Amino acid sequence: MNTNCISRGGKLASGEALISNNGLNKLSMQTDGNLVLTYNGQVTWATNSSGAGNYLAFAEDGTIAVYNTSGVVVAMLASSNGGVFFIAQDDGNLVEYTQGTFVFATGTNV
Repeated sequence: MNTNCISRGGKLASGEALISNNGLNKLSMQTDGNLVLTYNGQVTWATNSSGAGNYLAFAEDGTIAVYNTSGVVVAMLASSNGGVFFIAQDDGNLVEYTQGTFVFATGTNV
């Protein structure tokens, strides 16, 4: 999967990425289990999680977290914010939005 956003119920599996429209901002679910955000190839943010098979899931209630293969949360990004979509923006930020308003952001815009 290579898109710039996921919506509720969506997942980012090991080896998949969200890539901004300009191609510079990339959120990767690495095969080592770490969720890493890079801008122009430079790491700007990471969960520092580990474990082969980890995946990012965007729950129906807006919770965004990294889970291990047993379904246990290993890194929480946003908790029950009610967001509708999660996007890798061209400015380097990773943002969860609901009705046009952001409810979570990594604060990594350049």
